[in-house]
Amino acid sequence: MNGKKSEKKTIIALAAVLLLMAVSFAIFTTTLYIGGNAANGASVTVNSTSWSVHYVNTSLNETSTIKATTKTLTDTDYSFNVQLNQPGDVYDATWNVTNDGNFAAVLNEINMSTLDAAQKKYLSYTITYDGTTYSASNTSLALDLAVGATKTISLHLEYLMPSASADLPTTSQTITVSGNFVYNQKTS
Repeated sequence: MNGKKSEKKTIIALAAVLLLMAVSFAIFTTTLYIGGNAANGASVTVNSTSWSVHYVNTSLNETSTIKATTKTLTDTDYSFNVQLNQPGDVYDATWNVTNDGNFAAVLNEINMSTLDAAQKKYLSYTITYDGTTYSASNTSLALDLAVGATKTISLHLEYLMPSASADLPTTSQTITVSGNFVYNQKTS
């Protein structure tokens, strides 16, 4: 009888070890099965994708007689230094932004450098994007830029004659206008 009890204990112990090994294997193993038969030509293709929303540098066109002393377009940042000599002087430039990527984009923000209170009396600074003009940063936009689409951006600077001549600058000033456009992947 002792031999039969010992044999039952051994069988129970071996069954427990086997069960423990099976559970451990299941816990530590992850298996991915892809159905298909290579002999029948079944395959999975994953295409490359890219995010590519950027300014088209070659599209920059200064449309006024006054030209910028320096101008920089990088990805979606811009910066211009312009010398306006007297009231009535105007600087205008246009350039394009394009979506060369594989994802639809949405413009969420236009960030523009700000003019101080004194500068606002004699200088006008606006950006026009796809027909809408902005005179200050706007962080609550939702403007689509589809894959393959291109939109036009325009910059307008104008030396204004203030209502009081005392508001004109008394010394030459270098004012850099700059900013950036914030695009994100369209989610819906």
